[in-house]
Amino acid sequence: MDPRDFLATMLADERLRRAASQAARRAKNLLAPAASFGVLRFARWRLADSASLPAPDGFAGRELRADELAGAARAFSRHPGSFHRRARLGDRCFAAFLGERIVNLRWAATRPIEVPELDLFVCLPQGEVYFYAAMTLPAFQGRRAAAVTRRAMEGALAAEGHERGCAYVSLDNFASVRTRHPFHEVLFDLGYLRLRGGRAHVFGEVGPPVYRESDIPSPLPAPLPDAAPPQSRPG
Repeated sequence: MDPRDFLATMLADERLRRAASQAARRAKNLLAPAASFGVLRFARWRLADSASLPAPDGFAGRELRADELAGAARAFSRHPGSFHRRARLGDRCFAAFLGERIVNLRWAATRPIEVPELDLFVCLPQGEVYFYAAMTLPAFQGRRAAAVTRRAMEGALAAEGHERGCAYVSLDNFASVRTRHPFHEVLFDLGYLRLRGGRAHVFGEVGPPVYRESDIPSPLPAPLPDAAPPQSRPG
């Protein structure tokens, strides 16, 4: 059986999906002191197609103001400096609210940006936006707050002239893989293994818009440093 067919079959069964997710988490937690590993699936889609989908009721989504970033960082147990650093680099943060409470957020970037799990860089052509660092408060997971954030950011970015979005999802994040829409174009899967203190070993064929730093096309700007830790669970 093709690996993708096997994955689709597994995701369709709630019992198998839950068991596989628990097994993956246990394996990662067990090996975390010595190594990190996983498979990341990169996809691209038209912002207008995604933004046109209905958003769930009960939440409101919008872009965060600069004076809201510190509070958002603390809500997700992040250092405010990391959020302000991203904003200084030009990245934008959108969030879903329940009343006045931020329950989900996600970042959007048009600059070349590192995928720390891989030691590789996403460098998008003009008109495309990279989505990263999706976060949901534990109490609101499974309630589709992330969809509200996505509709807000995709609608705003499409209105500004951006045409496509790009992101990755970790294949052990079964909820996000399962909710991928049919119009998403899967680009490729990249596996990685990083022993503690070492560089990532990447498995799979690397292609645009993902590059090794030495292979970034010369018309594109060099990547800017971002010390914020990665979040690999979009969706």
